Amino acid sequence: MIRLENIRKKLSHRGKTTIVAAPDITVADGGCAGLIGPNGVGKTTLLRIAAGVIQIDAGCVAIDRPLIAFTDIERQLKHRLLPHENIQYLAALFAMETVGKSAIGDCLDRVGLAERKNSFIGKLSKGQKTRLVMAVIMACPSVRSIVLDEPTNGLDMNGEQLVRQTMAEAMARGVSVLISSHNLTLIQTVCEKIYAGDKNAGTAEHVFVRYDKTSATLTRGFNVSLHDGSDHIVQKNELVAFMKSHLDTIENISPGGIEIERS
Repeated sequence: MIRLENIRKKLSHRGKTTIVAAPDITVADGGCAGLIGPNGVGKTTLLRIAAGVIQIDAGCVAIDRPLIAFTDIERQLKHRLLPHENIQYLAALFAMETVGKSAIGDCLDRVGLAERKNSFIGKLSKGQKTRLVMAVIMACPSVRSIVLDEPTNGLDMNGEQLVRQTMAEAMARGVSVLISSHNLTLIQTVCEKIYAGDKNAGTAEHVFVRYDKTSATLTRGFNVSLHDGSDHIVQKNELVAFMKSHLDTIENISPGGIEIERS
């Protein structure tokens, strides 16, 4: 089980204060929950809180261990080690497991890295590093909880299927999984619960609210910032109309916003 209850964390960066708040995020044994929302809303912060990397100001965190948590793949993988050495190191670090060479070879073969077994991590592509993370999960059958930040980054269609399959196998063993992603197909496919983060207008708070999967439709849109400091998430089919009505007040438009429509 993974549970974050009444979490509050105050963050300060370049003179700006942000408060990340989550009233209740719960993942049952064998379940999966997903965090979504615009960039900078606090998804990675919550994952690092769950992993014990960031200390909270208020609230309670309960998570079953052993725990595998990847919130920064580039920093967590050891670039001067080979893939099999990374698996040995991370399996011992996360789950205190000793993984034999044969088992490591099987994991590397399953994730499509058998031919790169003699390549240092620094020579692997972004997608190949993500595949290695899946191999680490496969090599740790005793793990009880998994926390992943953007687990499909850099992957092709086959790689995304590998992530879904790896997560499904873990969940079938009773593992609790908490992820964040802008990949809405992944979120809708594997997550039983969806927690959406958004900026609380007029305050420094970024609040995460639960939406039931069966009653929500997720659509990708645009993040639009106005000169008055307000931020908006605008669906694709509404962008032109929004631009016309705010022509003189738009400061920035960037893709990637996520809107939730309740059905």
